[in-house]
Amino acid sequence: AARIRGADLVIQIAELQQRPRLCVLVSCQSAGTGEPEKVASALGPGLARAGVAAVVAMQSNFSMATARVVIPRFFEELMHDGQVDRALAVARAMVRDARDW
Repeated sequence: AARIRGADLVIQIAELQQRPRLCVLVSCQSAGTGEPEKVASALGPGLARAGVAAVVAMQSNFSMATARVVIPRFFEELMHDGQVDRALAVARAMVRDARDW
């Protein structure tokens, strides 16, 4: 594995002949606060601009405990019908009592 800047990753994905249809970005505290000036330069919006059809990304603090529940359930639900919004809603409902749901 090699570390690269998010902007470079966006460029590389934009140059692909066949782009990913889904990117899931799971980060704990590096997701940012959701402030508009920071969101504009974030990886998620960049991937969407590069042509990734669906980007699931977190904002603010997202605990690994919550991720351990949400992410597997999201992919299980996604396998049913391929509907990203529905799958994420079901997964988030599993942790609705958590502060970072």
